Amino acid sequence: MRPALQQAAARPDVRNITELQNRLIELGYLAAGEADGRFGEKSLAAFNHYRAAKGMAPVGHTSLTELNA
Repeated sequence: MRPALQQAAARPDVRNITELQNRLIELGYLAAGEADGRFGEKSLAAFNHYRAAKGMAPVGHTSLTELNA
């Protein structure tokens, strides 16, 4: 995992959420411009689409660690 993402994964704040959203955008699961620092329905849906593409069950939470695996 990239050091910046590892550090962001350890702190549950707006920067962490924004970084997670930016990673979902990079991976094509969240639309450009959707990184707003709030983890709402769109972010959770994007993360669950990512999980489904990887053959994993949907969840009610997320982590940068998983996105960078």
